Amino acid sequence: MKGIDNIVKAILDDAKADVQATKDQTKQQIKQMKDKAKAEIEKQVSAMEKETAKKSEELKRREKTIMEVEIRRNNLMVKREMVDEAFSLAYKSLCELSPADYDSVVLSMIMEAADTGDEEVVPGKDQKISQKLVDEANARLKSAKRNGNLKLSKDTGDFTGGFVMRSKGIETNCTFSMLIGQLKPNLENQVANILFG
Repeated sequence: MKGIDNIVKAILDDAKADVQATKDQTKQQIKQMKDKAKAEIEKQVSAMEKETAKKSEELKRREKTIMEVEIRRNNLMVKREMVDEAFSLAYKSLCELSPADYDSVVLSMIMEAADTGDEEVVPGKDQKISQKLVDEANARLKSAKRNGNLKLSKDTGDFTGGFVMRSKGIETNCTFSMLIGQLKPNLENQVANILFG
């Protein structure tokens, strides 16, 4: 769990850093949408008054309510896109970690994913996992009185970031995209609070 906590912390830290850069842009987009929508509302209200003086106040109120609902819907769509973008940036940040940080994260994940200690580690097409890293994982497994016979697969998976742990025909997906996908439902509210709080 400590490895997952570190990953969650890394994701949140990366998300905070990346989000701050996009937060002002998001606020500006929302303000522009509000200003544009407000101008459109005023334009339509004015046109309605000129076009027909007989329309009731109820009709004006309904029209304004519909526009306000549309503004809220558009704001929610923009916010959803920004939250999704934050998770995309977190994934990208994980994939672009420095070699030392990448090895540290992946080593932690390997240690948690190793069940028997005889599994095969299948790297992604980026091939950032080295034999040296697998040897380090084996040494740590052995020092923890566990079986340390992990092997680096010559195959590569069709993914970037992380790895797949293979044992006796069973594959465990330990890719960064899977990790982000698993964490996203639990972290979306926190990310939204950081962005729009």
